[in-house]
Amino acid sequence: MDSEGVPSATPRRRSRRRRHRRSHRPRIFGLLRPKRLGRIAIVVLIIAGVLTIVWFGFVRVSFLIARLKSADSEIRWRAADSLGSIGSPQATEALIEALGNPDQETRWRAVEALRNIHDPRAIEPLIFTMKDRDNYVRARAVVALSKFSDPRVVQPMIAALNDKDQDVRMNAAIALGQIGDPSAVEPLAGAIRDPSAVVREYAADALIKLNDLRAIEPLILTMHDPGSAIRQVAAGVLAKFNDPRVIEPMIAALSDPDFGVRRIAVAKLIASKDPRAFEPLVAALKDSDPDVKGAVADWIKPDNPHAASALLEALHDADPIVISKQYTFFIQQGEPGTEDALIQSLKQHGTKEMAQAFMNSGNSLLERAAQDWSPGLENLVTDPGSVKIVHWGSKQ
Repeated sequence: MDSEGVPSATPRRRSRRRRHRRSHRPRIFGLLRPKRLGRIAIVVLIIAGVLTIVWFGFVRVSFLIARLKSADSEIRWRAADSLGSIGSPQATEALIEALGNPDQETRWRAVEALRNIHDPRAIEPLIFTMKDRDNYVRARAVVALSKFSDPRVVQPMIAALNDKDQDVRMNAAIALGQIGDPSAVEPLAGAIRDPSAVVREYAADALIKLNDLRAIEPLILTMHDPGSAIRQVAAGVLAKFNDPRVIEPMIAALSDPDFGVRRIAVAKLIASKDPRAFEPLVAALKDSDPDVKGAVADWIKPDNPHAASALLEALHDADPIVISKQYTFFIQQGEPGTEDALIQSLKQHGTKEMAQAFMNSGNSLLERAAQDWSPGLENLVTDPGSVKIVHWGSKQ
């Protein structure tokens, strides 16, 4: 109560009145507090900065687009390069127009810029540019189109495999491998016969990436091509397929006149473990190429009677490569009079392990040969350690 007997406002009511009075103040006063002003200023500056960058970027791109039409070729080149570096789709239409410039360098620089911008609007113009009169422009157009995952580029790329220029064909083969469209399998198999080695190589790589079984039959036919380099590429691609149809062509390839083809065939047949390959591989012990012969001699197991017979024939023929691969078998056989062939093999293709086996064989001739080959090996007789001991004639 006040002095006149009127009830006074309670503290709660006074608080409500103060809040009510404050609520009627303009909200702008709250925004003008120093801390809030600082935050607002920062946001405004950021927005202004972004808008400025966008504006100057727009102005710069517009300026460069205008320079694409300069009579000075170097100005056009620099403008195209700069537009490609900026990567703004704003420049796409102008660069497409530059594809028709009479100057070859302006055209290919425009192609490169469109490749960097990666605007789908450029696909059809770039496809058209694949028919440009200049080889380099066509080649760069192929590379630019390879960056687009669009079905429209596949058929033009296949057509480019027959272009007169090697680089265009090479880039088309690379692109088709990257795109991975199955319709390219047969055209790429045909490109294995390209006169250019680099085109053949990239066509083969593309087929391996596609890994499509439809490539097998065309490749088998290519194995009969008169060009040894073409047969090598075809064999290399065929070897990547784990398909039963590959085995017979690989067996036939063991008789190919080119040792490179035979090496691929031997490696594939050994890895396949196909029983059809056993007899042909054993016969390959007589191959004239040391790598072919050595691969078979490494693989062959003498526990098979036919294989053992072939190995003994190689011993009697004093074949140093086969002997160096199967010396433990020959030591166990202990056939009198074969020591000279074994010793010659040690001299030509010997290893430390082979000399150790000779030293511990119990044959005085082989032991002496091992000492001559490496004088420090006599200690292995008394301290063989992990050396496998194979005694002369232990399997007679």
